[in-house]
Amino acid sequence: MRIVPIIALVLFLLGCSKGAVVTYVYDGDTIKIGGESIRLIGVDTPENEWKEKGVKAQCYGKEATDFMKKMVLGKKVWLEYDDKTNKQDKYGRTLAYVYVDGKLVNAELIKQGYGVAYTYFPFTKMDDFKKYNEEAKKSGIGIWEACKTQ
Repeated sequence: MRIVPIIALVLFLLGCSKGAVVTYVYDGDTIKIGGESIRLIGVDTPENEWKEKGVKAQCYGKEATDFMKKMVLGKKVWLEYDDKTNKQDKYGRTLAYVYVDGKLVNAELIKQGYGVAYTYFPFTKMDDFKKYNEEAKKSGIGIWEACKTQ
């Protein structure tokens, strides 16, 4: 019996909130669970067009949002909070790492070129996210290819 992986999984789950279903995807880096807006830590994705707020769509915004919908919409996710960040951002959104099906969604967005590492504020996984960002950039995937002339 493999005890170490089981212990690691239990410790991981204890550090995360209980699972909850994503009810809405605002864009590539912001989701809704029940009445709570969740902003993913350490990643920034291009904006969608929000006519009511006067926000114009950015290159690859729709693709990032569609990717997020495919990953989490209607699925149970787990949140992990970071002691290096505030609990909420200036807009009142909860800041968290989001896990679905054993994957860290924040990291997947960067690795697959749907977003970039957002390093203006300290967070625990910053070094990993910077590495994923450089790898995606070197590979020329996602925004690194589609938006290079913009």
